[in-house]
Amino acid sequence: MSMFLFRNKEIDKLKQELKVLKNEKQLLLDKYEKLDKELHKFENENKKLLERAELAEKFETADRFHKFLESFGKKPKLVDLIFELEKDNKDVQKIVSAFNKNESILINEKSSYLFQYTDKKDKSQPKIEDIEDMSKKIDTELNQIVSAGLERIENEKKEKRKKEEEERFGKVLYSEDDTIRYGNTPGNIANGGRCCIYGDRIYIGLKNKIMIEYSKKTGEKVKEYRGFNLGKLAVIHNKLFYGNIRYEKFIAFLGNRNIECFTCFKGEFYWGSQTIYDGRLYFTNRDDGDRIYYCSLQGQNVTELSSNALPAKRGTELSFSSDWVYYNSTSGFARINSNNSSFELLPNGLYGIICSPKGVYGLISKNYRSQLYYFKHTNPEETILIIDDVICFNLNKNKIVFSSRNKKGLFTANSDGSEIRMIVQYTAWSINIVNDWVYFKDSNMMDDYYRVRIDGTGLTRLKEGEPLYVVD
Repeated sequence: MSMFLFRNKEIDKLKQELKVLKNEKQLLLDKYEKLDKELHKFENENKKLLERAELAEKFETADRFHKFLESFGKKPKLVDLIFELEKDNKDVQKIVSAFNKNESILINEKSSYLFQYTDKKDKSQPKIEDIEDMSKKIDTELNQIVSAGLERIENEKKEKRKKEEEERFGKVLYSEDDTIRYGNTPGNIANGGRCCIYGDRIYIGLKNKIMIEYSKKTGEKVKEYRGFNLGKLAVIHNKLFYGNIRYEKFIAFLGNRNIECFTCFKGEFYWGSQTIYDGRLYFTNRDDGDRIYYCSLQGQNVTELSSNALPAKRGTELSFSSDWVYYNSTSGFARINSNNSSFELLPNGLYGIICSPKGVYGLISKNYRSQLYYFKHTNPEETILIIDDVICFNLNKNKIVFSSRNKKGLFTANSDGSEIRMIVQYTAWSINIVNDWVYFKDSNMMDDYYRVRIDGTGLTRLKEGEPLYVVD
């Protein structure tokens, strides 16, 4: 029994010692936490002292000027700004006091960059008007410095954007030389269209497969042609090419306006694929599975583009770069190398395609919505979204001209899709560009054809049998 009591006392003693140790531990922790807080406080105070010292050095002369103006009861905008920066800074206030022991010292000091005054016989005090004028001058100079800085930063950003855009899209989407290679009217890189200029004439495709020839100078109707291919006009080497559906012939207007008709070979051509590029006429023949052929502009030397390529889809679109022919096939979107006739399928399903020197623009439909995409010839796997909600588009030098369904309008944008600007509030189809005039059909009234300058001026409705009433 005595042994049991002894052990209990030992246990109680150990418990008491443990309790003391815990208390001491807590005291040490509390002390550590207090020291840690004091350390952080000291670091923060030291940081503030350094900041105040820098601020005091920076606004040393400004503080002098502030007190100088205050002595005359004036608080211009600049002074208010300085006061806001220094009002909670005791170090600055000490420096101000040290520099302002005597008002005459301030008046006679001419080294300050913040103000000047005219020496007069009475140097004890400058005029209030002089102080106000100098305050306005300082404010003006500061605003000019800030504006110049902001302008410089913005210009640097624009220059950087421009270089990135040129690297990806090229300096311009195409040059005037490309219009000759593509067989287009200058300003319209999309091969074929519903309007073009040849000499002093404007040709426009209207409804019922009718093409109207107008005088460019007077706007008066000169002649009417029937049975032509409504959407595939092309001008090259002083000839206007179009397909005649009734006779299944290619037709060219020569320089003397006589009509020359030729058939490349017997078969059913698909006129929607008629395309001119680099002195050749390209087309598809439905009788042999929509294979792609080309011939001379006189209809001679018919040649299949690539015997092992996929057949073109009826209604195919052809678009050309210096090395590739892009087209829609029955199995998807493909291209043929114009140097060795090899072909390859591409991972994207673009349509409405237009090539630029560095890449390809085209549309992809998703959830009943068409979007404009772009990829470089060297990397077709990397497709970039350029503009959302695009019905149709064309390229005009370094601009994209497009129409939008939801925004209900005809717009221009940079080659990367930036800086979108409305031309006119029409939901346009079949966009063609001739010498900075945009020709289009109004989707709400499909028989109505319009033209408008690319800057949005000169909107004109073109009606069958009526003059254009425009003179370029």
